[in-house]
Order: sequence, then structure tokens, then C-alpha cells
Amino acid sequence: MTKREEQWNWMAEDIEAYLKHFQRRPSKYRVEDRDMHTWLKYNKKLLNQGRMPEEHIGRFRQLLELCEQYKRVNQYAYKQISPEPKQR
Repeated sequence: MTKREEQWNWMAEDIEAYLKHFQRRPSKYRVEDRDMHTWLKYNKKLLNQGRMPEEHIGRFRQLLELCEQYKRVNQYAYKQISPEPKQR
């Protein structure tokens, strides 16, 4: 295993532990989360372009599934407000 692969695995483990501990995705606005956020964003770009190494694809997709569990939902954007029926 090369040093680059070891670093990739360490970052994947760190992000997985972060997600499970804090139950939220890394934020681009928090200084301590920025490295993880950038790593996720970059690797997602590689995956979409088809340039990610084969040995990383399965593990990264598992991370993305875990991230989807903690996706932020705006509590006001998804409310359906139905109008009152008109009285005749």
C-alpha cells in the first residue's frame, strides 16, 4: 500500500468516525471541518468524472450513503400549505 492510499484510508476513517460521533456532515464554514469537507467534495468530483481508482469507489460510496443519513433538511422549505377550499 502506498503512502497516498494510506492517507486516503485514514481520511475516510476520520470522516466516518466524525459522522457517527457528531451525526452531521462536515461544514465548509467551521475551520476544524474544512479539510474533511474539501476531501469529500474533491473525491465526489473524481467519482463523477470517472477518475477515482477502482479500489476506492466502494468505500467512498459507503461514505456518501452515511453522509445522506445526516443531510441537512430545511424545516420550512418542505411544508405543503394547502389553501382553504372556497365557500360558495
